[in-house]
Amino acid sequence: MQKNIVILLFLVVFMASMGAVSAEENSTCEIGIKVNYEYQDQINPTIELADPNGPINYQKAFDPAANITKITFRHPQPETKFNITIKAPGYQAKTQELTLTKNPTDPNDPKYYAHLEILMQATEAYKIGREVTKKADQILNFTKTGQVLVITTAGIVKYKNSTSEDAIEGILNEAKNIVSYGKGNLIVLKKTAIDPLIFAFVIRKGNDLILAYYINNTLIYHGTISQNMTQGQWNNFTQKIGNDAFPIASLANAWAIGAPIDLLKQAAFHGHLCSGCISGYAMSKTVYIYYPPIVDFSTGSPIELTSYMTIGVPGGSDDDALILALDTTPGKRSYMGYGTNNDTSLVGFIRWSSQAKKGTLIVMKFDENALKATFKNETGITVVDDTLSELKFNAWLVKKVTMDPTSVVTIVKELENLTEEQYYYLVGKEVNYAQVNETHGLDVDYINSLNLPMATRANNTPQGTTLGYEDLKKIGEDAAKLAKEIFMNEKGINLQRDDLKIAVLTSAGYVYLNGQATDPCYDGIFEVLGARLSRKNLLPIHQPFYKPLWFTFTLKGYDTLYSVFITYDPTTGQLIAKGSSNGTKVNDIGPKALNDPVKDGENAKIFGSVYFNIESIANAWKHDVPYDQLMAFLFHNHVCPGVQPGFFITEYVLEKYPLTEGQKYLWFGTSIYCKDDALLYLMGVTPGTGTYFAKRVLQQEIVSPMVPGGSEEGILIIWDEINNVGKAISITFKWPTFDLSDCKTRNAMFEKWATAFIMLYKGETPVYMSTPMILTKESEKWITSEEMNYIVSGAAGSPLSFLRSIPDRQFSDLVPGTPGIPGVPGTPGVPGTPGTPGDSGTSGGVSPGFIGSFVGAVSGAASVSAAASPGSGSGQGKAYEVTRASTGTKSAGAGWYIYGIIGGLILVGLAAFGFLRGGFKT
Repeated sequence: MQKNIVILLFLVVFMASMGAVSAEENSTCEIGIKVNYEYQDQINPTIELADPNGPINYQKAFDPAANITKITFRHPQPETKFNITIKAPGYQAKTQELTLTKNPTDPNDPKYYAHLEILMQATEAYKIGREVTKKADQILNFTKTGQVLVITTAGIVKYKNSTSEDAIEGILNEAKNIVSYGKGNLIVLKKTAIDPLIFAFVIRKGNDLILAYYINNTLIYHGTISQNMTQGQWNNFTQKIGNDAFPIASLANAWAIGAPIDLLKQAAFHGHLCSGCISGYAMSKTVYIYYPPIVDFSTGSPIELTSYMTIGVPGGSDDDALILALDTTPGKRSYMGYGTNNDTSLVGFIRWSSQAKKGTLIVMKFDENALKATFKNETGITVVDDTLSELKFNAWLVKKVTMDPTSVVTIVKELENLTEEQYYYLVGKEVNYAQVNETHGLDVDYINSLNLPMATRANNTPQGTTLGYEDLKKIGEDAAKLAKEIFMNEKGINLQRDDLKIAVLTSAGYVYLNGQATDPCYDGIFEVLGARLSRKNLLPIHQPFYKPLWFTFTLKGYDTLYSVFITYDPTTGQLIAKGSSNGTKVNDIGPKALNDPVKDGENAKIFGSVYFNIESIANAWKHDVPYDQLMAFLFHNHVCPGVQPGFFITEYVLEKYPLTEGQKYLWFGTSIYCKDDALLYLMGVTPGTGTYFAKRVLQQEIVSPMVPGGSEEGILIIWDEINNVGKAISITFKWPTFDLSDCKTRNAMFEKWATAFIMLYKGETPVYMSTPMILTKESEKWITSEEMNYIVSGAAGSPLSFLRSIPDRQFSDLVPGTPGIPGVPGTPGVPGTPGTPGDSGTSGGVSPGFIGSFVGAVSGAASVSAAASPGSGSGQGKAYEVTRASTGTKSAGAGWYIYGIIGGLILVGLAAFGFLRGGFKT
């Protein structure tokens, strides 16, 4: 009996204690946060809350008038220590530890409280964006006139060792609603990470254009930039601005006459606006008017049966406009081109049906001389490149191409029924990721020999009502409001403005609606959600201009991604939210869903042909991917295994082979796949500038003789335009291996793989990496102009073999009597001569502002092996290794690191899922 009483008392105490725990589980916690900003910004901060066990979900309310954010949550141990992290665009994230307490004035209040006041410090890039805009406004007074054009290199360019997108954020916040992505008066001039950070502010003043031009925060030039300036003014301007003079002047004068925003963006991608770039813009419109994609409507939903392939002759500028307009990038195997002939104005288009295995071949050219003659007859002005006369010619040509793009190009060939054999002769062919047919490119003699019937033109002109800025802005605004409504109705989640856990992925900014660019949609989205590209949460995915307009609103949870997919119907003018078979419109596209074959398949039906593009970029974005990497993903239009080598090759080149005065990079690609898009976006090489060449060579040509399992990806040429010589280096790459055995679907495998490469790019090591990647040089030779021309013309199909056959020699052998110390590893030459880049194990010649992880390259013909990584996951393991390397080190205690690519386990796994080297085209 006594024993039973003891047991009963124990149970009573136990139940009481359980009741106490249960009560504690119901404790409500409330934290009031006042965030003050270094600048007068009113931003709803993004908040991350965690206890020692991990992240905590909470409810959030923001009072903009009081600038107070309140978060509430429930916790079983409310008196524990919490970590709270505050984030805001343009500001350094701040983490603080805090403890909650009960209300001392009301003992009956069951809640626990804390109050926090935080001062957020701006990033260095944000400060310079704000300050330089303020200075420019004091000179130009554009906040009163309400009109200004901003041209900047901010974004990819590194400022104080970080990407500089926050400088754009600073410009936008300081200029408030005057400058925006949607208004088309913010132009980002594409540069490399080590180029200068420049800001150009342009206003109209009567018939004049006035420029305030800054490098960093220093005013370099203030004065006219108009095409109507005198020759003396032009000479003064070019002397002060240098190489950026024509790019800035060409963009500013085109903007002043109302050039379309997509043409301005194509010119910024190319580096300046010129007649060749304008002709590429015209060609993209012409091929679509006369030979639009063939579409099947029999199933109810339109299905494109054809895709475009562009074949160019690099150097004519037109290729760059086409790559942006048609999304025919080399990384998606949609552009091929090298020096097949001397006429760089020629471009071939193939409208190819992979189903019918037939195509239409159209060859166009831009007759610049004929147009310049017409311009001279009308104006009396003779055009000279890179001068005032070219600015006037460009203005005339922009007006002409805007009215009728077909009027400025000549169609040379229009052939139907191109066969599969003929198609692969021109563009090359891969079988199981091996290059079995080499690219012959725009072989005019071969094309002239084809006995094919003439193709029949269509007349596919834009239809529909003309839409203005406000109309298009409202579409973006309405889409954002619809997404908010759906999230609230289905999940009870209020999508709040400025939340960095929300991303909007969209085709807006690339696609047309009724013949007009859709950039104004950005401003509508920003008005509702505060999302924009400089905040890394409005993500325009590269699409051809003729594709549909769509939006995906994505919310990042702790272990998932909730997304709403909305399309715009141009016939009805309605926004349509796509739902699953049970009507649910908020869909999970996070890692767990990707690894569920049923859910993954359901998502594919909802999102259609752009599902992979959306989920791959969204799942990369959730890892806070670096801005330069994110921009390259967006340009490539998806994230895949193949694109990643381009990041590491670019880093390797910029650090190991920095340029000096008078030098430029050329890249001759021999193994063409997704990585080439990253090279175009980050290394500063493009077909239009005559610095990027794409030719598939036979597989046996690219097999590395030095690195087992590696391939020679291409030839880097550092060309010295002053001395007319160069250094050519073949770059070899070998893939790392990863344990992906727990992945049940292709998309799940990709998500895990993408996470690994994002970690590697940040300098961290995935725990599931088995062997590191390898990146090294093989051949390195000084070359003459004749040898350079032979390489870029394809070297009869054997450019790598030809490079190896060139004798070893020094710079002084080609340019006798030149001062400097050429040939000494790591020693820059004097200005005006090719500074010898850091060689075998040295760190000489590294440009300021660049952060790399390269410590030497392979000496001679040393054998390279991929040593296993300890894979600690903390960034301390050796992600990149090389054996028999030279003895220099970059920093004390550094291991030998070198970059290379995926073989072994991941090769087998990715090939099984049809996913090796990307190969995805939408």
